Amino acid sequence: MDQVSNRSGVGSDDITDDTSLPDLRWSSDEDSSDVQTQCLAAPQPPVPTYKQRLEEFKKLFKELPETERLLVDYPCALQRDILLQGRIYLSVNWVCFYSNVFRGTKITLTLKNITNMTREKTARFIPNAIQICTSTDKFFFTSFSAREKSYREFSRMWENTLLGKSLTSHELWQTVRQHYGFDLGLSYEEMDSSPIIDRVGLSQVSGRQYLNRVFHIGAKHMFGILFTDSTFMRRFMDARKITNITSTAWQKDSSGNMKRSLNYTITINNPLIGKFSTATEYQTLYKESRDGQYYLINSEVYTHDVPYHDYFYTQTRYYIMSNSKRKCRLRVYTDVKYKKQPWGLVKSFITKNSWSGIEENFRHLEAELLEEEAEMNQGGGEAGKMGGLRRRRRTYSRTLAEHSKPKKQYRHDAEQHREGNMGTDAFLIMKLQFMKMGWWDHYNCAWL
Repeated sequence: MDQVSNRSGVGSDDITDDTSLPDLRWSSDEDSSDVQTQCLAAPQPPVPTYKQRLEEFKKLFKELPETERLLVDYPCALQRDILLQGRIYLSVNWVCFYSNVFRGTKITLTLKNITNMTREKTARFIPNAIQICTSTDKFFFTSFSAREKSYREFSRMWENTLLGKSLTSHELWQTVRQHYGFDLGLSYEEMDSSPIIDRVGLSQVSGRQYLNRVFHIGAKHMFGILFTDSTFMRRFMDARKITNITSTAWQKDSSGNMKRSLNYTITINNPLIGKFSTATEYQTLYKESRDGQYYLINSEVYTHDVPYHDYFYTQTRYYIMSNSKRKCRLRVYTDVKYKKQPWGLVKSFITKNSWSGIEENFRHLEAELLEEEAEMNQGGGEAGKMGGLRRRRRTYSRTLAEHSKPKKQYRHDAEQHREGNMGTDAFLIMKLQFMKMGWWDHYNCAWL
C-alpha cells in the first residue's frame, strides 16, 4: 500500500539531512557551469557510499521488505504549502521520499500503483521538476539538479514494472555503479544477498564450494583463460596429466545459451578404479552472462571407463563477477549427480573417490591461478623475476604429479589399508560383489 506520512517516526537526530548540498555525482543537463564560482566554492564533504545510502534507506523505510534493493537516490523537494527539502529514493519496486522538515514527512509509493509520471517546470519556466501520480494523489517533486537523468531512471523502472520485466543482475549493478561509482562499500557476500542475483541461479546451486576468492585478474580475462583453448589451460591440463584433448567452438543454442564440448583422457592413478579414463565435458555459458561483467558457466563431466560410469557425473558451476577492470571474484561449486541409484556401499565408494579427485583438482587450479595473477601483476618487472615465477609454477606441477603417482607396493598393504578405512565386513562384502561381476582381479588386487 502507498503511504504518506507527515511524521516519519525517524527524527532528525537519526538521519543527517545533507539534502541541501548539491549532488555532484551527475552533471546537470540544464544548468550551465560557472568555472569561477566552482573554483571559489568551499570543499565539499565526501559523497556517501552506496552502502551508507542503502543503510539509510532501510532505516527510514522499515516497512519495506528487507530484501528491497536501492538503485539510486537524489536530493529534491516536495512541493506543499512550502517546499519540503528532502531526498527521493528509487528501489527495484518502490519510490520513496523523506524530509525531516517540520518533524518529518515520509512517502512510499509502489511502482505498480503509479498511473502517470511527467516532466514538469517550477514556476512555469524552470525545468527541474517531476510529477508522480497515483489513482488518488499527485506528488510534485522539484529542485532536481539533473532532472533528465533522474526522470530517465524513474520512468525506466516504472515501465519495466508495467511490462512485468525484471532487472538482471548485470542491469541492477550497472545502474548502481553508474550512480555511486565502483567503490560501493559492499562485500561480495552482501552483494550476493540481492534477490536479483538469485534469479540467475546462485541461490539454487547445490554441492560443495571449492573456490570463493578475489583475483587480480579481470573478469573477461578470467573467462578467457578458463574457458578457451588458452595457454593457461593447456599448461594446467598438462600438469594434471590430461591428454588427447579436443574441443568444439562455442555455439549458441535455441534457448540463447552458448555451448561447447570437450573430450580428453584423464589419469586416475587409483588401483581400485584404473589408470586412465576417457571423459566428455559439456560446458554451458548462460545467456544471463554479460561480457566483461558477469559470467555463469555450468560444466558436466562424464567419465566412460570407470566402474558404474553410467550411474553418475559431476556438475560444476563457475561464477565470475567483475569487481573492477582488473579484478574479479571466482566462485566454484561442485556436486556429484546420480542418473540412477546404485546400492548404498557402492554409492559411498563412488562418492568418496569422486570428491577426493575433485578436491585435488580445484586446489591445484587455485594455486595455478595465483601464479597467473602474480605473473600478470609483475608483467612489467625484470625478466629474472618472471622466470623465477614460471620456474616455481613448473616445480609445483612436477611435485604434484609425483605426489599423485601410485605407490609400487599396493597389493596386500593397500588391501589392509582399505579394510581399516571401510571396516573388514563392509570391505569383504564389496569385494565379493565385485568378484561375482568380474571386476576384481584377486591376484593384482585391482580393477580389471
